[in-house]
Amino acid sequence: MKKVLLLLLFCLSIRMVSAQTHIGGKVVDSRGEELPFVYILVNGQTDRIFSTELNGSFLIPYDKEITSLSFRFIGFSDKVVPISGPQQGLVVVLEASAYTLDEAVVFGGENPAHRIIRLALANRNENNPLKLPAYRYQAFTKMTLKMQPSEGTSVMQELNRNSRNPKNTAQDDGARFDSLHLFLMETLSLYSRQRPQKKREEILRHRTSGFQEPWFVGLATQLQPFSFYEDEFPFLEKRYVNPISPGSTNRYRFRLEETFIDGADSIFLITFQPKDNSSFIGLKGSLHIHSSGYAIRHLIAESAEKEQVAFHIDQQYTRTDSGQWFPEQLSLVLDVGSSPGSGLSMRLSSRTYIDSIDLQPTFSRGYFAGSESYTLDKEINKKDSLLDQFRREEISNADSLTYQFWDSLGQANNLDTKIKLLNSFTEGSLPFGKVDVVLGDLFRYSEFEGLNLGLGLRTNQTLSEYFSLYGYGAYAFRAKEWKYGGVLSIYPTKKKKFELGLQYRYDLTEPATFDFPVKRQLINRRYFAERMDRERLIGGYIKGEPLRGLQVRFAVEQQQRTPFYDFAYMPDTDNPGVRSFSFTETDLYLRYSIGSSKFSFLGMEMESSSKFPTLQLRLTKGWKSWWQGEYDYWRVHGALEYRWNNSRLGSSWFYLEGSYVSPNAPYPKLFTPIGTGAGWSIMSLQSAFETMQPYEFASDRSAHFYWEHTFNRLTKKSKFFQPQPALIHRMGWGTALRPDLNDIPGFQTMEKGFYESGLAIHSLLRFNYVNLAYISLGLKAVYRYGPYQLDKPIDNLAMRLTLQITR
Repeated sequence: MKKVLLLLLFCLSIRMVSAQTHIGGKVVDSRGEELPFVYILVNGQTDRIFSTELNGSFLIPYDKEITSLSFRFIGFSDKVVPISGPQQGLVVVLEASAYTLDEAVVFGGENPAHRIIRLALANRNENNPLKLPAYRYQAFTKMTLKMQPSEGTSVMQELNRNSRNPKNTAQDDGARFDSLHLFLMETLSLYSRQRPQKKREEILRHRTSGFQEPWFVGLATQLQPFSFYEDEFPFLEKRYVNPISPGSTNRYRFRLEETFIDGADSIFLITFQPKDNSSFIGLKGSLHIHSSGYAIRHLIAESAEKEQVAFHIDQQYTRTDSGQWFPEQLSLVLDVGSSPGSGLSMRLSSRTYIDSIDLQPTFSRGYFAGSESYTLDKEINKKDSLLDQFRREEISNADSLTYQFWDSLGQANNLDTKIKLLNSFTEGSLPFGKVDVVLGDLFRYSEFEGLNLGLGLRTNQTLSEYFSLYGYGAYAFRAKEWKYGGVLSIYPTKKKKFELGLQYRYDLTEPATFDFPVKRQLINRRYFAERMDRERLIGGYIKGEPLRGLQVRFAVEQQQRTPFYDFAYMPDTDNPGVRSFSFTETDLYLRYSIGSSKFSFLGMEMESSSKFPTLQLRLTKGWKSWWQGEYDYWRVHGALEYRWNNSRLGSSWFYLEGSYVSPNAPYPKLFTPIGTGAGWSIMSLQSAFETMQPYEFASDRSAHFYWEHTFNRLTKKSKFFQPQPALIHRMGWGTALRPDLNDIPGFQTMEKGFYESGLAIHSLLRFNYVNLAYISLGLKAVYRYGPYQLDKPIDNLAMRLTLQITR
């Protein structure tokens, strides 16, 4: 007992000594929000500076010479606080001030900020952490979500008055508006990366308010920007032009605000924003450039224009022992605007603290295996001191109240189970106990079938994590046909990396198509289908993701096909024509998305975007005299999809596909391009010929190319009218070596080449959707020309309405 008491007294004495020799506190704005990276000048001297942490806190060693601290932050009025001795718990409130970045007035030379920006650009590859061969670090991340009053509301004004006058602030934290978070999560992770695209994040510990399972741990890494050295800064489906990029001095307005002394080096504080009448997507904020390597020391940035989902990014970089600059503190704040008529909005805040940086790590073989972007430590839910030991922010009263309230609510209402059910809904199912209703089976439509009404049921994970049973039935009213089928899926592991399945289908299927087994889309080729075969299929498959970004599926199927259109297969002159078919196939499908990875959110598996092309390949072999198969043939279909972005020129989308079919194959196994027909329509497909009639051409070998380039906005003066022009070009070629085998009206090939080009104007009208996004409408016109141009010009023209959901 005596030893314990002595240890307690020793710890208290250390804390008292620390309090007596330091000046500590926090810097906030008038709303009480922490201000990171505020410069603190001792006695107003620019050669003796400190800065606040991500959470606005600061700790300055005290000496008798300190008489004042000056706080400076762009967009806020300077504040000088007199100091009479060491103290803790100092709260400094900075008032926002009107700030405009005017054009810098330069006499007798160039803008000094431009010279510094050019030096930062010249050294960015050396300072960019993503250019390092490999690295590893440990990170503590804290993420919160809370409600807050919107700007201009009476609640907002009252809170501001209370912030300026602490005496008016309610003493009861439970009565304060911001005393309870809607969501709070803390994670401790080990992040590793090796060029070119290998990465892995291991979640060591987590704590999430209201939940036991780590449903949200991948969200912080996916949202949080890590580096600020690429030409473009991609964020939330937009690509912002980086102020440290080639030609930025012609597009951005820079101003050198102040120079601070850091030992033998200097820190240049430079503000930036797009020049007037700029139409590119830009940022505004401040760069703190260190003269050692002209690297980013601090960064503060946000969108230069008002966004429905506004973001604010703060980053701090540190210089390692080797001299390499590396991110040390990262902050992201998302403000989701209030819905119309509401006085409240939501703020998502994520702060990451990086330490234990290793720039020469050694990785064991197979360390980066797997498709997930992160892995979970076996003891992730273990309640020990590991999270407390590495926590970089102390648990506040609001944090404690949040954990206490939501944990008790989560336990009482079993929120983890509800998240599992939500997973089914996000994947297109409505859970009812141990069975899900598949929403996509309730209603479908195609030109041939007309309206389809049906019901699909699938067992969910509450019944078993190792298998699922799916069955459906539907009726096509125009075709007057019943459809039904089912799939038994078996998952050898809980992570579902591999799946074994048995399937049966009595359905209608479109002939002469190559389909990749991807997730269903709202509008796809089947919507325009005017021909169908009755198909009875039975088979089995195995699929999985053995490598990151690689999907594999292998299937064995037996199909009975009967066409519902005028067609006969003529293998020889003595045969009057075959009108029903039996096929036995083995099928291999590969999809490789270089540089992509999987992450999970709310139990839903998602794929991160990649700057590299996506490759797809499907190999099918038809077998004769095996399992009732009547034909030997090969079918090969490959596709490459790529998106290219340029801050000046806009973005391009490329899709190239090619196919090969054995010449003796019947028509249902040939290939027809997707044709949606000329004229006016509100439905549009990007990878289709929109002036070609459905089934106008058929081939056993073909190549198609689709391209669309979207330019930057012509203007951004109006939030309702921000037109984006786009150029469209498509061309295709195809031939058939044995067209005589298939007796079908209108059978023709396109050896001479099919061409169509057009122009689209997107975002002619934009409508606000509950302050989360814009629904944008536009028009598209495509014209057919070349060897297969039709006689009447109007028959070569296709007009389409385009619809996009944008920020």
